Amino acid sequence: MAAERILIVDDNAANLKLARILLSEGGYEVRTAGDAEEALRILESFLPRLILMDIQLPGMDGLTLTRRLKADERTTDVLILALTAYAMKGDEERSAANANKGL
Repeated sequence: MAAERILIVDDNAANLKLARILLSEGGYEVRTAGDAEEALRILESFLPRLILMDIQLPGMDGLTLTRRLKADERTTDVLILALTAYAMKGDEERSAANANKGL
């Protein structure tokens, strides 16, 4: 049986490395991206079951990328879990609003 696939999108290299190591040791097939554009390139050939998505990304932010992925027929069913080290007032509400809209 193939390992479940996970994509981690975070601009913090230490976070990416730690999460990749832990999840890989747990038997998951893991890819990492440092920004939204890199994530989109990876998704051309790697369709994960789950994306761990940093909200605060350089360029296109994680919420915008999530909306884009949920609007794409190929990635609409991928589970996306929002992550952030900088929880600002309103981030939880914006993330929940995206989830409740199917985004």
